[in-house]
Amino acid sequence: MILVWLTNPFTLGPYLFLAYKTGAFILNVPPQPFDFEFTIIWAEETLHEIWQPILLGCLTYSTATAAGGYFLVRWLWRTAAIRKWEARKQANKRRVG
Repeated sequence: MILVWLTNPFTLGPYLFLAYKTGAFILNVPPQPFDFEFTIIWAEETLHEIWQPILLGCLTYSTATAAGGYFLVRWLWRTAAIRKWEARKQANKRRVG
C-alpha cells in the first residue's frame, strides 16, 4: 500500500502525457506543449486548456487495458480449468484401469 504513494507521482506525469498525445491524435488537434507538475496551481492554470484530449486518451487506455485484462483472465481461467479437467481424467483412467 505504501508503494502506491511512492510510485504514483512518478507514473502520473508520463501517463497523462501519453494520454494527452493519444487524445490529441484521435481528436485531430495539434498538441500544445505543456510541462506537467503535480500541483493544484498547474491544474488550475493548464488543465482547462487540455482536458478534452487527456480525458479521451485516459478513456481510450482504460478501455483497452480493461478489455485486455478481461480476456487475459478469461484465457488463464480456461487454461487452468482445462488442465485440471485433463488431470482429473488421467487420474480416473489410472484408478479404473
